[in-house]
Amino acid sequence: MSFYITAQDRIVRVDGTFYPKSQEYVFEAKNLSTTYYTVVVKFNRLYNLRSSTSLPFIKAVPPGNTKLFELSKDGYGDPDYSYSVVYWKGTANPKIEDVLYALPVSSGIEVGVKPLQHLAKTFQQETPENFYAIGFSLVDGDTIRAARKGVVEEIQADNQTDNLNYTFTTERNYIRVRHEDGTVARYTNFKNNSALIEVGEELLPGDPMAIATQTSNTGEALLMFRVTYLIVDPKMSSDYKEWSSIGYVTPKFITENHEGELKPNKLYKARLTDDIITQEMSKRERKKYLSGKR
Repeated sequence: MSFYITAQDRIVRVDGTFYPKSQEYVFEAKNLSTTYYTVVVKFNRLYNLRSSTSLPFIKAVPPGNTKLFELSKDGYGDPDYSYSVVYWKGTANPKIEDVLYALPVSSGIEVGVKPLQHLAKTFQQETPENFYAIGFSLVDGDTIRAARKGVVEEIQADNQTDNLNYTFTTERNYIRVRHEDGTVARYTNFKNNSALIEVGEELLPGDPMAIATQTSNTGEALLMFRVTYLIVDPKMSSDYKEWSSIGYVTPKFITENHEGELKPNKLYKARLTDDIITQEMSKRERKKYLSGKR
């Protein structure tokens, strides 16, 4: 019986353990990271065994140990199997919640909105059909704030370029925030070493994250913002490298005088209310939060 894991660092490991009493092989995933990964378990050989779930198996697993499924004996011959495992960072095929986002700046601040294009379009290459990203025109030194409740997943805080003539560059700071529904927000462009949060920290709308930095010779501090999610479709007829893709969310925002999708080249004033801050809280969390403000 054998298995292999495609990623060399083995962030996620899947093992099957045989239990003589139940005569079952119980499969578990061990996620060594600090965030969710989606795991696909594909059986290359499966003799005289029956799975407790449909195969190939796909599941998003949190950090730590997670039970996946069982194989039980089926037939009169000796059981035998081999399997392979692939995984991707994120929660695949999530059920996306219809929530409102706050503008990622302090309440009362007015910002301009700019549409952003996928880098591939600049080089006349094919771009994702549903690509969506938006830019907010801030002022150097403004505080960048969380637009939605989530957990800080990754921070790049010391890679911001000083060359204002670069339109496209990997030399940008960014913060990735994972939301409860599995979507991920990416906030790009802020001053080096100005991050005000840490990986693993839970954020609420309006919480300070970092300090905006000048990104053009006119003094503009452009904050680039996008919300994405992982799509995984394990088709046995294709290579596993073709199983995954990225989906894009078009967020709806609430502002001083608008609710819904933002229109490019317009100004919007930030507004933050208790309803926005608590919209994704449980009843208990909401009660605790509101009582703490009294």
